[in-house]
Amino acid sequence: MALYELKLMKRKEIVDGKEQFEYETRKLDFVSIKTTRDALKVKAELEKMANEKEPDEVAILDKQIEFVADIFKVTSDDIWEGLDASTGALTIKNIFEKILGVEELEKDEEKKMAKMMKYMQK
Repeated sequence: MALYELKLMKRKEIVDGKEQFEYETRKLDFVSIKTTRDALKVKAELEKMANEKEPDEVAILDKQIEFVADIFKVTSDDIWEGLDASTGALTIKNIFEKILGVEELEKDEEKKMAKMMKYMQK
């Protein structure tokens, strides 16, 4: 199974009155540490943007999508048009955070908290 996966809708058609979709799944088994470094740079930019008096949420999402598009070798438009509105932003956020190692950091923090709680119960 690939470490990183991006499933994009490529085509939609109506057959016998029902919508049918054709998807393309992009998979990455390897992401270099340079990509993580680049993600950290993007994260710093996103944090600056988010801390502005009136953050531009579209610009923030644009920035994340551009980054994800680059690593999956697709265009930003492929992502804008190929992800479902109800889950697209979350999909991009999850990929971005996974590249940053947020998932692993959270697991480490959970382990530390569990150890601490166990110790405090003694």
